Amino acid sequence: MVAAIRNIFAWIGRSQNPGAAATTSETTSGGPHVTRWVPIGVNLNPGEAVVIKGRLTSEDIPAIVQQEAFGSFIGLTVGPMGSAQVLVPEPLAERALLIVAETFDGPQAEDDVWGDEIEDDDKT
Repeated sequence: MVAAIRNIFAWIGRSQNPGAAATTSETTSGGPHVTRWVPIGVNLNPGEAVVIKGRLTSEDIPAIVQQEAFGSFIGLTVGPMGSAQVLVPEPLAERALLIVAETFDGPQAEDDVWGDEIEDDDKT
């Protein structure tokens, strides 16, 4: 039992070797680089914002859904307290807008098919 615990917590008490080579798991040193997040969609229904965020995330574009905290808390989905916005890093904003436009603003072939069937039913 003691050996198992020692293996689990082997990293505790290990001394740092300053001369060791860097590994890929180390973090960057940070610095003055700041990522500016810009809105690509505002005054959205929170559900729409989450769908857009999911679509962007599937294309490896980080996205944040931002909503007024109190509106989210009480479940508002309309008005200034209930609306949401989607934010992306500024360098990826143009690509994100293209993906959103391609995904959600393109021609809706399914609507055309259903519209044709309804018109045919009305004629008979």
